[in-house]
Amino acid sequence: MKNYLYIFAKLIFLFLAQASQAETDATTVLRKAQAALAAEDYETAYDTYQIAAQKHHSALAQFSLGLFYRNGWGRDTNNVTACQWFEKAAVQGIPVAQHFTGSCLEQGLHRTENPELAATYYQKAAEAGHYVSYCDLGRLHMAGKGIEKNAVLALELCLSPAMQGSLSAQIQMGKFLLEGDASIRNPLEAIHWFETAAQQQSSEAFYYLGMIVRQGLLQNHTPQKARQLFEQ
Repeated sequence: MKNYLYIFAKLIFLFLAQASQAETDATTVLRKAQAALAAEDYETAYDTYQIAAQKHHSALAQFSLGLFYRNGWGRDTNNVTACQWFEKAAVQGIPVAQHFTGSCLEQGLHRTENPELAATYYQKAAEAGHYVSYCDLGRLHMAGKGIEKNAVLALELCLSPAMQGSLSAQIQMGKFLLEGDASIRNPLEAIHWFETAAQQQSSEAFYYLGMIVRQGLLQNHTPQKARQLFEQ
């Protein structure tokens, strides 16, 4: 029995040592890849991320490879390949990768369009801290696309990230209130959110404010004011 326990303890020690070494090796490879990317040495960065993704199964490396194809870093953009890498990273729990995977599935970029599964990924991303994903989940609820149509819930989901200062969430709140379901439409509230976003110099916010003025939804505003907003 003592010999058995000794052998078992030795095996555990060797396993932990190997796991620790593997983790150290993966960290070293990732640092090398990140340094190359920062220096815009895209080929070296890409090859090194490939090693980290395939040999060490690094979620960060998988996500980074997706960004190479999404952003066209040193290669042609390829949404299909980008989405495939994002989904690998999403399965391992990278919140932004979960958000991108939701977008990929909603648009049907790398697999058959699946808004219901997209909603699941948006939910996971939001719960993991990528709060703006709540707005995309809300957008699906607003349209009843793949999930229950619920305009009130859509607003509730997007309100928190908008109040926390997320520019994209503020824009989405404005769109919901201006163009969404009739049950929650409120142009004055929409104006509030577009003006809030415009304070961050959002060109999209200025565009919507210009449209609101041109459509006569704001009193005492002239065509010149609309032109000024469009120019901004």
